[in-house]
Amino acid sequence: MLFKLKYGKGELPVEIQPSVEVEVVEPPLLRALENVDDAFISALENPIGSQPLRRIIPPSGEVAIVVSDKTRRCMYPVVLPLLLNYLNAYGLPDSRMFLLIAYGAHSRHADEENYTIYGGEAIRRLRLFHHDCRDESRLVHLGVTSRGTTVRLNRRYLEAAMSIVLTSVSFHYFAGFGGGRKAIFPGLASEEGILRNHRLFVQFAGGSLSKIGDFKGNLNNPLSEDLTEAAAMAPPSFVVNFCLNRHGEISHISAGDWMESHRRACQFLLKTRVPSERRSDLVIASCGGHPKDVNFIQTHKTIDNAFAFVRPGGVLLVLASCEDGIGSESFLQWFQHKDATTMRKALLENYSMNGGTALALKAKADTCQIYLYSCLDRAVVEKMGLRPVLNLRQSLDEILSRANVRRAAVLPEGAITAPEPD
Repeated sequence: MLFKLKYGKGELPVEIQPSVEVEVVEPPLLRALENVDDAFISALENPIGSQPLRRIIPPSGEVAIVVSDKTRRCMYPVVLPLLLNYLNAYGLPDSRMFLLIAYGAHSRHADEENYTIYGGEAIRRLRLFHHDCRDESRLVHLGVTSRGTTVRLNRRYLEAAMSIVLTSVSFHYFAGFGGGRKAIFPGLASEEGILRNHRLFVQFAGGSLSKIGDFKGNLNNPLSEDLTEAAAMAPPSFVVNFCLNRHGEISHISAGDWMESHRRACQFLLKTRVPSERRSDLVIASCGGHPKDVNFIQTHKTIDNAFAFVRPGGVLLVLASCEDGIGSESFLQWFQHKDATTMRKALLENYSMNGGTALALKAKADTCQIYLYSCLDRAVVEKMGLRPVLNLRQSLDEILSRANVRRAAVLPEGAITAPEPD
C-alpha cells in the first residue's frame, strides 16, 4: 500500500507491503464553515459572555490585536482584514490599532515571514510589534500566582485601551489545550514566568506516562490552572478562538469572554479524539507538514499523539522536516541523564525551557523504539535517544522485516490526531 505523507512543504512516498494489516488513523474531517466572512462577523456580534465587539470599542486610546506566531496556523490572512474592516465600520481607524505577536519563548520571525503568516494587507495597514520574553524593560510585574509563578506581561499590551486576541485552539500535551489564555500567558510573559509555569508539568507528571497523559485535553490540570490564574491578572477584552480541520480550514469560531469562549472551543475539539484501543507493531506518523514539523519541539506533539497507538516495545517512525532545528537552545542538555528519574530530579533543581518536553520524550523513548526521518544531524537525533533515519525506504524495509510487523497504523496528520484517554 502506497501513501504520500506530508513532510515540510512537500510530500514523501511511503510503501507498506501487502502482508501487513494497515489502518489509517485520522481525526474526523470537520466540516469547513460555508461562509467564513459571515460566521466571523456573527461571532463578533453574538459573542459568549460579552457584549458585541462594536459596543466595547474605546472612544480613545490604542487597541492591541494579539496574534500567535508561525507555529500556530490560524488563517490570519483571511480573518485579520475582516476584523479590521469591522472595527473601521464602527469608528476605529487603523492608526489606533497595532499587531502584537505573542511569541512566548519562541524565536522571532524574519520580516518576510510576517507577510506569509499574517497577510500583506494586515502588515501594510497596521504597526507590528514583537514580544520579547527576555527584555525586562518591556515587561510589567503584576503579581505571583498561588503556585509561585511570577507574572510579568508585555507593557504595550497592558497599556492598550483594549485588547483583542485571535488564536487557534488545539490539544496540548501539558497545557491541556492551546489557544485562549495561552496567547497572554505564556504568549506575552517573561521567560522567568514561563519557566516556572512549565516546571509544573515536571513537578506533577514526572516521568509517569499515565500522569503525562492526564494533562492533554484537560483544562483542570495544575499547569493549565496556573496559566488561567496568570492571565486573569490582565485578561484580554475580547477573544476569538478558531478550530481548524485537517485541511487548515476554519470549522468553528467562538468569541467573546476570554475564558468561556475558549472553553466552548475546547468542548468542540473534544469530539474529535480518536479511539486508541488497538495498538500496532508499527506506527508511521507525519506531523501534517509545515508548520507542524518546523522544529523538533513542535514535532514532539505528533510523537505524543502517535505514541498512544504503538504497542509496548513497538516501533514509531516519525516523518518531520525540522527545518528550523530543535527549536530550543537548552533542550539537548537534559539527555545527558541516563533515565527519566534522574532527568526529573535535575529539572526540578534547575528547570530550563522545554525541559518538560525532554522528560516526556525520554519516558516514551524508554518504552518503544522511535525512529525519526528529518533534517537534523544524526548525532543530535541519537543524543535524544531516538534512531535517525537516513534512507527512508531502506529503513522502513528493515523495520518491517526485523520487527516482524503484522499490524501497522499510519497517521497522516499526527499533530492533530489526539487519542481518547485510556
